[in-house]
Amino acid sequence: MAIFWWLAISMCVVMEGYDMILIGNFYAYPTFAQKKGTYFPGVGYQLTAAWQAGLGNAFGIGAFFGALATALFSQLI
Repeated sequence: MAIFWWLAISMCVVMEGYDMILIGNFYAYPTFAQKKGTYFPGVGYQLTAAWQAGLGNAFGIGAFFGALATALFSQLI
């Protein structure tokens, strides 16, 4: 059981770092920009600053609540 919890908590830390790097790559995908972005003449579809800030800050908020959940779950061992 201890090994299971160790693996679960370790994967949370790994995925936190992966999400931080991955979210910035979505801005460059044309289909993502077309679906969530705004069309600018001569440029094409681009994500607005509000979307970029929201997606960038969502990582920090998720990490905060994930750290709280990890603390609660680690006490269950």
